[in-house]
Parts: sequence; structure tokens; C-alpha cells
Amino acid sequence: MDQQAKEALGDWLTDQKEESIIDAFVDGNAAHVIKSQTGVSTAAHPNKYITNSEANDAALAAGDELDTDELRRMYAWARTNNINPLRADGVEGYVLLAPVFAINDLHEDAVYRSSFENAAPRSESNTLFGRADHKYEGIYIHEYNRIRQPSAGANAASVHYCMLLGASALVFGNAGKPRLVRRKEDEYEDRYGVGIKLVFGC
Repeated sequence: MDQQAKEALGDWLTDQKEESIIDAFVDGNAAHVIKSQTGVSTAAHPNKYITNSEANDAALAAGDELDTDELRRMYAWARTNNINPLRADGVEGYVLLAPVFAINDLHEDAVYRSSFENAAPRSESNTLFGRADHKYEGIYIHEYNRIRQPSAGANAASVHYCMLLGASALVFGNAGKPRLVRRKEDEYEDRYGVGIKLVFGC
């Protein structure tokens, strides 16, 4: 039972960590920190950029989609705001985590399609066919399904956030290693429970 609990709780904790990272990116802190009694509340992201320079999320409508113009604006915006790109193995660039619908819009862009028709192999290995992750205008684009949406406002159901990441995008801290703990509420040993314990923050 301990081994089964270890595997299941390990998967659960990995999932919670990923959600906490996204929470911190959008709200300034992980959800469990905001919900605790520390007095920390959600905070608007200091580097929020809205497509086509719209005033706010509620102003987004048809035509405000991810396309090549927007990718170029993202890159220029990140550079002019001194957001350092990621560097790995001698290569540098930004990482864009985009929802499925935004990737669909991007693939509809004629300039984007033309670029890959002319620059990528004319075969099944072309990233457009495999819908694979690829680089464009200094940005590595990844399809990512755990994207937040506005909670309210006009067209909220059709609006999705993208996450453009540079160096030092987030700080993640662990206070020790995760460990299994026995549940004490065992009803005089009629029940057996195992939990996982970890203190962390983003």
C-alpha cells in the first residue's frame, strides 16, 4: 500500500507543482500561498501584454489572434523591456506556451505557413504537418493545454492567455524534500491513510 501511495501521490504532487507555477505566473503567488493566512493576495502580472495593444481583456474580440505580427511584437516588447532570453547549449530565445486555439490561429496565418513552406523540408518532417514545437522570430513555440482564461468580461470564454518566458521568469523554492506521512485519523486502526508532505512556494 505504501508503494502504491508513493507512486500515486508522487504523480499528484507533480501535477500540483505545475499548477502552482502557472498560478504564480498569473497571480503573483501559488494558490496555496494566496489561500493561506499570510495576507498575500492575487496581483496583476507586472509584464502583462495584450495583443494588438487592446486596453484590457474585455476589449479582445475577433481579429485579436496569435499571428506572425504578434510574435514579432512579443519579441520586440520583451527586448525593449529588458526581459532576458533563455540561454541553453549556446542557443538563446524566448519560450511561448500557447493554448491549442492560439496555435490553430497561428497556423491559419498566411505569412507563418509560407515561412515553413519555404524554409522547412517539403516532407512529413515539416513541423506544420506534425504540429511540432518550433522556433519563429526568436521564440520557441510550444502547444500547452493548461492555460488560464479571464474569469469575467466580454468574450471571456474565447480569450486565453499565452505565457512568454524569459530568463528568471519565476522563482521556485522547496523547503525540504517531499516525504510520505501516515494519516493519524485512522478510526482506531480501522482505516489506513498515507499523505505526502512538502513545503514550497513560487
